[in-house]
Amino acid sequence: MPQEVVTRVESGRFACSEEVLEQYVVALVCAGELPERLAPAARASLGAVLSSGRYGDSRAALVPGEVARDAVASVAGARGAEPFSRPHHNPVDPRASLREPALGAAAAGSSRANPVFVESVRRAPWWSWVLNGVITLVVLRAAWGAYKGGGAAAGGPGGGLFAPFVGDIAAEVAETPDTTFDDVRGCDEAKAELQDIVAFLRDPARFKRLGAKIPAGVLLTGPPGTGKTLLARAVAGEAGCHFYAKSASEFEEMLVGLGARRVRELFESARKNAPAIIFIDEIDALGGKRRASIGQNSERQTLNQLLSCMDGFNRAEGVIVIGATNAPDVLDSALTRPGRFDTKVDVGLPDVLGRKQILELYLRRVVADAGIDVDLLARATPGFSGAQLAALVNSAALLATNRSSKAIETCDVEEARDKLIMGPSKVSRVRTQEMNEMVAYHEGGHTLVSLLTEGTSKLHKVTILPRGDSGGATYSLPNEDALHTRASLLAQIDVCMGGRVAEELVYGAGKVTAGAAGDFKQASDIARRYCASFSMSDGLAFFEPGAHNVQSGEWKPSEERHAALDAEVDKILQASYTRVKTLLTEKRRELDRLAAALVRGPPTPPPPSRPPRTRSPSFTHTRRPPAPQNTA
Repeated sequence: MPQEVVTRVESGRFACSEEVLEQYVVALVCAGELPERLAPAARASLGAVLSSGRYGDSRAALVPGEVARDAVASVAGARGAEPFSRPHHNPVDPRASLREPALGAAAAGSSRANPVFVESVRRAPWWSWVLNGVITLVVLRAAWGAYKGGGAAAGGPGGGLFAPFVGDIAAEVAETPDTTFDDVRGCDEAKAELQDIVAFLRDPARFKRLGAKIPAGVLLTGPPGTGKTLLARAVAGEAGCHFYAKSASEFEEMLVGLGARRVRELFESARKNAPAIIFIDEIDALGGKRRASIGQNSERQTLNQLLSCMDGFNRAEGVIVIGATNAPDVLDSALTRPGRFDTKVDVGLPDVLGRKQILELYLRRVVADAGIDVDLLARATPGFSGAQLAALVNSAALLATNRSSKAIETCDVEEARDKLIMGPSKVSRVRTQEMNEMVAYHEGGHTLVSLLTEGTSKLHKVTILPRGDSGGATYSLPNEDALHTRASLLAQIDVCMGGRVAEELVYGAGKVTAGAAGDFKQASDIARRYCASFSMSDGLAFFEPGAHNVQSGEWKPSEERHAALDAEVDKILQASYTRVKTLLTEKRRELDRLAAALVRGPPTPPPPSRPPRTRSPSFTHTRRPPAPQNTA
């Protein structure tokens, strides 16, 4: 312990006071290091400490301050100033009196009441300055490389210090797709319009011989899921050229000007690999109409750069831009003018023949039963896009797998279609017999009106199995090739009224349910289009919407015309309700029989016959028949 005190005090790393100096002298005495030339008076004053022999009991017999200072001076003189000197220490440091005798007076001036505060300053070694400089240069070099070259300076594509802010603007990867027009079904008209682009990319000299120029861009428009991206890949695959696929959101950067830079580098890379195709999906996010507002400078710079690269001073020769959008109306007029997007191709929803081709394509990729009627399935999926049909086949495959079936059957496809239209069936919902009968009468009303009214679509299926928010459903197969006539529109309204009229006939007006809310909405929409859009109403013939809004370019009906339209729609709905009520009253017996059949469900098919087994009877088992699905 005494030697540790001596070492800590002489190290110069701790502040000293008068009491510390006294403890230091006591520690020297206990360690036997006090010099012999200590003054006799000081040595006599330390007699009590020397006689005690214990350092821990010496606090009560500490030496006076002047004796301690003499002892410290004697130690410094005996050991010399060389091993204790530190030139960079503060000259008022009391510890310096142990190493430099000239500072003894300053050290003696410190006490508990008047402490001396010391600030120790240490000089860093030379190699630390060199290391800090090297690290700074490396960080600056990496930051500059990341800014100029994206991820190339940071050790790979897509990396870099500023990757979250700048993005990968150095490496634009091109590919040559293996997709062809044979992989695209349901849009023959769109493929025919893109054949010229393919021919130009295959043999540009054949067209340039007569002075023709390669189109600058092709704009694909249409609802989501109709195959616009697949068409763009098919064009590149048929032509065998490089294909750059980008989303418009990839050009939106946090730093102003970087989006325009990405556009320049994309076109420069495509120009080097010409002929090439640049596909920009959801181009409306990039090429929307420009507005003179604050905060859109970066968007305008990116769009201006795209306009310049497509048809400007920096036009890219041999590069075709294919844009896809669901909202062509929001695009800037400078982007859609001839010279930039020369060709506009509408990729609409497939018709019956197109849906059949798409279903055949996807059914060939799965294990499907040969008994599936593709023609009937195509008619039963009106308004389905190619993406929805692909999801239907995949959902049917999942259902067949869960049934442990060897192939996809018609029941799987029907269940997948109903699931996409109305949601999964709620087989766990518990309904009473009375509720099942009410739903059966409601759906039976729709079914009878559909069967007995001229001009309606062909009935496909009726069920009281709950799905989504509906307690049942009646499916028809619309004839998409037929024109909408006055009789067909009124027949559709009558079918919508059949459910509510059937409830009122059976249970009375006081016990009708809210299940006809969707039916009334659909009937009102048809009646409103019957009057306003088609001008088929006798009481409101040649309906003209009213005043023209110059700013929006739309026609808005006046209040008088709006009131007349509402009155005519109400008149049509009341007349339809009366016709349906008369029909179902006459066919009440058929309505009862149909509702009973729906509640009872389809008959259970007999078990398939099997050849006699040669096994022992202990290995036989009974197969449980399938549960009824409440469909008819």
